[in-house]
Amino acid sequence: MRITSQMLNASAQKAGVSVTQSTLLDYLKKDGGDSLMAVLNKNTQKTSDMLKQSNYDKIAKSSSDLIDEANKLMDKGEEGLFKLAKGGGALSDIYESIIDMFESYNSTLSNSKTLTGTLEVFYNNMLKELTNDNSDSLSNVGISVDKDGIVSIDKDKLKSTDVDTLETLFGPDSDFLSKLSFVSKKIADSANANIESITNTYTHGGKILNSLSSKFDTMG
Repeated sequence: MRITSQMLNASAQKAGVSVTQSTLLDYLKKDGGDSLMAVLNKNTQKTSDMLKQSNYDKIAKSSSDLIDEANKLMDKGEEGLFKLAKGGGALSDIYESIIDMFESYNSTLSNSKTLTGTLEVFYNNMLKELTNDNSDSLSNVGISVDKDGIVSIDKDKLKSTDVDTLETLFGPDSDFLSKLSFVSKKIADSANANIESITNTYTHGGKILNSLSSKFDTMG
C-alpha cells in the first residue's frame, strides 16, 4: 500500500489531531529514527554488500574446487592419477581432472573480475600471469589462453598428448600447479574472510529493510 502525505493528514483529522502541511519525510524524521534518505542509503549499501557476498560465495567454491583438482593431479601416492595411469590404468581420469580444474579456474577468474578490492585485483592478476607465463606449454597440449586469462581446451588435442608430457605439466612435481594451488588458496581464504565480514555486519544490526517496513506499517 502506498502511503502519501494526504493520507496521513486525513487520518490525523479523523483522530482529532491538528492537520499540518507535514510531508511523509517530516513524519519519518519526527518518528525519532533515521531520515528516509539515510535509511535508503543504508539499504542501498546492504544490497551492494549482498551482491558482493554472492560473488564471494562463487569465488570461494570455484577456487576450492580448483585446489581439489590440482591436488588430485599432484598426488604422489599409490592412488595418484599419474601413478595409476602409468601402471596400466586409464588416462580418462587425468583428462577429466585437467578439464574440471580449468573450468574452476575460469569461474574463479571471471567472478574475481567483478570485484575491485586491492587483494582481489592482485590475486586476479597473479592467476592471469601464471597461465600467460605457461601459455606455450599449455598450448602444446591443446590449452589456449586469451588476453583476459580465460582458458579454452581442445579436448581432442589434450587426449592425444602422451602421459609423460602431461605429467611434466600437471603431475606431482609440476611447478605450474604448485603455484596455481598456492594462489587459489589465497583467493579462497580472502573470499571466505569477506563472506564472514559481511555476514557479521548484517547479523549484528543491519536489518534495514525490516526497520523501514516496520516504520511504514506502524503509520498505516
